[in-house]
Amino acid sequence: MRRASARRTQLGDIPRNRHYIEQNPQYDDSFNGPWYPRESPRDVTMTGTSPRGSRRPSRTNPRKSRKEREEEAKPDEHFPDYLVDLPILPFDESYIGIYQPPQIQRPPRVRWPRPSRPIFKRGECPPGWDDQEPDLDPNDIDSQIARCHERIDDGIMPAIFEHKLVTLEAEKETRDALKRRWPGQSWEVVQRLDSLAGIEEWLKDRNDDCDLLSNVRAITAAYKAGHLDWVQGLVTYWYDGKPLTHPRPYSPKELLEIANALGGAETGLWVEGLNGPGPNRAKAVQTAGPPQTPFPGSGAELPNLRVAVRLPDAPEWAYHEFNMLDDTGCDHMILFYGDLVLLQNMESDATGHTPTTIPPLTGVIHTIMGDGSYSYQYVRMLRLAMFGDNNGGMMTNAGIWDLVQCAIKDGYQENIADERVCGIWSRYKLYTGTCPDQSGRIYFSDNRVDMLNAVPSTIHAPASRFLPHSPIETAHGIYQPPPIPNANSFTNPLDLPTATGPGVPKIPPHIAARYALRQGQGQGQGQGSVP
Repeated sequence: MRRASARRTQLGDIPRNRHYIEQNPQYDDSFNGPWYPRESPRDVTMTGTSPRGSRRPSRTNPRKSRKEREEEAKPDEHFPDYLVDLPILPFDESYIGIYQPPQIQRPPRVRWPRPSRPIFKRGECPPGWDDQEPDLDPNDIDSQIARCHERIDDGIMPAIFEHKLVTLEAEKETRDALKRRWPGQSWEVVQRLDSLAGIEEWLKDRNDDCDLLSNVRAITAAYKAGHLDWVQGLVTYWYDGKPLTHPRPYSPKELLEIANALGGAETGLWVEGLNGPGPNRAKAVQTAGPPQTPFPGSGAELPNLRVAVRLPDAPEWAYHEFNMLDDTGCDHMILFYGDLVLLQNMESDATGHTPTTIPPLTGVIHTIMGDGSYSYQYVRMLRLAMFGDNNGGMMTNAGIWDLVQCAIKDGYQENIADERVCGIWSRYKLYTGTCPDQSGRIYFSDNRVDMLNAVPSTIHAPASRFLPHSPIETAHGIYQPPPIPNANSFTNPLDLPTATGPGVPKIPPHIAARYALRQGQGQGQGQGSVP
């Protein structure tokens, strides 16, 4: 182990202020980097004699105050490395086969005994039975199809797996057709090539206003030639159609250093492997209407939250709290280009100068919407934080502003229904909680105790949040449904043909029998007894 010297790369001299291991760069617990200081037992115990000596501090190592220790323990605000914190690695080495991202530990398969006759009712299924396959990779379509055939042969709720089999076989046909366009490539590379083809057409339509077309074409050619492969957890940096690095672990701090070495990287920089290989999800639930609308079904079911955003190199005070939609179906944050202009103006109004660059560019993200359509947005790096309602304090640990990639929409927000989206950052960073109190609120906190204290207690689970005039399935003892209408009170919501009598609709016999049966069963029973 030795300290790395500053090497001259395609980017010029980039400082190496951390250690790295040449022979075994896997960075386990034995690594002594800046956050694992190599101290002697004498230093650790703060004594002048031995590890078990007196607690009196020595002249060379005086005891520090609590405030001094807290200041030293505070992470570097400029480079919080929220997603991953790795030492600076040499740019001219590949880490394929060396760096291993965390692997998903899947449980073993559970088999249920085959019944003597097929089971079609849930109540007759063996204890603990379910229709999930946690031991299989959801993207392994062939294994999923084979498992469906096994489940159908087992004879336990076969209709579920027959329905699932139709979906899987249709997905397999779609994948096979896509693989035929690029034979010999892995499914991950095929997905990436398909996304890059769409991104290339999108950039052409925009006249390549951010100078990314050369990168997309070079990356596509590298995949097709086999010079580049999709390896989960590794990224490559590209600029002006040329690779700057070999595949390497991603670090937000390293990204900013590269961007600064390129003069800010407002255009022309691409980080391959950060998004993909296929399309990401974006706003899987469509909403409409202002967030102040309190009525169910009006488009206000998804809560809004305030997230503080600032430019990566801006002072801490140059931020703005944007109202964002809390949508768990979105993989990334979505902002407007006008929001970046606002953040620039906030800093310029206070300092007298306007920042020369906007946040670093990392590429284009390919997203799939809730209705199945596709869209493309530029992706830039911004710093995020959240402040508490009770005391105004920052809820992210130790005052850290996380460096997170955000998709940027064109223009300004011109329609209140076209909202900013928070994405998954808040779920990964903070504790969250909800309760069935009809408010639709979601609570965020940086510690579990405060979050539990903030969430109110409620005994009942009211059903008034359901859409009006829709059937409600209720649990026993929770909700008392309204009386079932009889023939005289039937208001004909299905626009059925009416009788000639004065104001009394003619109910078809099968509907009248159904209501009579339900009304008879509901008499004398407890709450929630509607079948």
